[in-house]
Amino acid sequence: LPSSATGRTRSFRGHEEEVRAVGFTPDGKFLVSSGNDGAVRLWSAHCQAPDGVETVHGFSALGAVGGNGRWLLGRAESGVVTCVDRQTGERARTPGDAQREFLAWDEGTTRFLTRRRGTAVLEWWTPDGRAAGPATELPSPGGDPLLAASPAGRWVAVTAARREIALHDWSSGALLRTMPAPRLNAISLVASPDGRRLCVRDWPRTLAVCDTASGQWLWRQSAGTGTVGAVTFSPD
Repeated sequence: LPSSATGRTRSFRGHEEEVRAVGFTPDGKFLVSSGNDGAVRLWSAHCQAPDGVETVHGFSALGAVGGNGRWLLGRAESGVVTCVDRQTGERARTPGDAQREFLAWDEGTTRFLTRRRGTAVLEWWTPDGRAAGPATELPSPGGDPLLAASPAGRWVAVTAARREIALHDWSSGALLRTMPAPRLNAISLVASPDGRRLCVRDWPRTLAVCDTASGQWLWRQSAGTGTVGAVTFSPD
């Protein structure tokens, strides 16, 4: 975890195998991670000597993870999105056998957004596994489109064509704008907490950041020497 203020980097150690997804809770107090060991781990983001606060097992290494002050979310080994109540330890899951991926919490509410895996179909849920709104299908080029959601901007970004990214209203699905994505071989999209930036992770280690209001690409650079497994923005 690099600090933009000091330039120092802190390491969070605890996963027994490769880390595949990371995300911050909306309040910025905790970092959530999942790995090939099947665990979702909650970390204190600002302590000097980071130690795991909680570990929850039975999750898939694939798919985004998240949470807030009470719940942890991730994709279970069965492929459904599972929500764990940190106060009681109880688990709730999205209904049926459809495989879904967590996208974002709707800040200020108790609902969260998922997409059906391999599609651009958006669905809203409450932590107890009840539907919280109608499903919306966004236009996509087919295959397995990349998606990212911004609670602050209230939009969802989706790869609309080989060299284009589209922003849609996350409730109605209406198209807000499109952005060209030249020379990108994207493998994931990440929205900044304020919705002003979109980070594209290119294979194998290139990161590119776009201004979502203007559609202009601000910078693109290689990150390290190995393959980048996961990227997230700090809430601050």
